[in-house]
Amino acid sequence: MTRSLILLCAVFWLIAAPADARTMPELERILDRAAQFGALETVIIAQSGYTLAERGYRGHSPGAPTNIKSASKSVISALVGIAIDKGVLSGTDQKIAPLLASDLPADPDPRLAEITIGNLLSMQAGLGRTSGPFYGRWVASANWVRAALARPFADDPGGRMLYSTGSSHLLSAILTRTTGRSTLALARDWLGAQPGFVLSGWDRDPQGIYFGGNQMAMSPRALLAFGELYRTRGKTAEGRHVIPAAWIDQS
Repeated sequence: MTRSLILLCAVFWLIAAPADARTMPELERILDRAAQFGALETVIIAQSGYTLAERGYRGHSPGAPTNIKSASKSVISALVGIAIDKGVLSGTDQKIAPLLASDLPADPDPRLAEITIGNLLSMQAGLGRTSGPFYGRWVASANWVRAALARPFADDPGGRMLYSTGSSHLLSAILTRTTGRSTLALARDWLGAQPGFVLSGWDRDPQGIYFGGNQMAMSPRALLAFGELYRTRGKTAEGRHVIPAAWIDQS
């Protein structure tokens, strides 16, 4: 912990320091020291849209795609915000039951009709979790959307936060059904205007819906390009709006 703190403080000092005090040899020495952390695969240090230094460790590369796991939930959130801006979805208060009507349980809990898109984004749907000890059984089901909607309620919609990848997957299903396009196609189209953004691969559920919250492949450089959109409030370096600024503020 102490060594991690020293390393991070050194990096933060260099980034905050005046340009004439920030030298590449100093950053390279810090990245040399970072090799002591056995689990570390890549590091990219960027400031104001410019990469100052990057390093791959033990055969890993900042340009090679890797499974970004739940960081993919941020990509789903961005796509929802763009869909709202385009009028595909009406807003975060829109109820999800009409959008997923074909997969609702035969005798649904009345609370299913109260869940909103915003509840799914904030993990406050109230449905029992599909993550943690429930994950394996959920992804082994024949229909992930139906299984997520059939989970017993653990709280009312809008109640406490219950981390559940199923909630993000429901958003992927909603985007797919309302647009008639896969979320992979939407991501490559709607976010592809950002230089460096590349979505290399993505797993799908048994119905062919891309996994909304896991099993997405991006490189560290592509992740940085995606993160840059939030730093610039949704605009590319050329001034093109990709993600609505209002959505970034709301997020």
